[in-house]
Amino acid sequence: MDAEELISHYPRLFHMAEPDAWPLIRKYGLLSTRALLEVFEVSAEPRQAILGAIRPEMVPIQSPLGETARIRDQTPLKRSALEACLTDMSVEEWTRLLNEHVFFWVREERLLGPRPRGSKTFKRVDDFDFAARRRAAGANAVVELAVLDGVRELDSELIESVRTFQGSVQTGTLFP
Repeated sequence: MDAEELISHYPRLFHMAEPDAWPLIRKYGLLSTRALLEVFEVSAEPRQAILGAIRPEMVPIQSPLGETARIRDQTPLKRSALEACLTDMSVEEWTRLLNEHVFFWVREERLLGPRPRGSKTFKRVDDFDFAARRRAAGANAVVELAVLDGVRELDSELIESVRTFQGSVQTGTLFP
């Protein structure tokens, strides 16, 4: 698979973010947790705590400019479930790997349920055998796209922003 084939099959990607995060996303891009900690110049000790453990709640961080961002909790992650499905790495190594990526779904509906995970979970587009995966999984050949470090210039790529609240959908533009 290459980038053009990926785009031809999945022309739209979906990402969830907190509504109040939008001004900082516009300013810095849609960043991975690791990249956001770098941009906000978070010191080594809290950085390691944020990157290397499952976060039970949102973690606020502050930039040198006084901006506040909230790093999402990881409450869907359960240590026992991860220990059961990780193939070749520790839970701490897995959370570090997760924190290097920004995640998009290729369909609006989310894939539910634990799957085997490990160091080979994330593949470069060029290294993904789409034809073989499509034969094995059909329409679910690709369910999620992970972007290393994030998307810095989001405005040029964004088609639409949708806000959902308690089951209602509000479509529209969140930026000028």
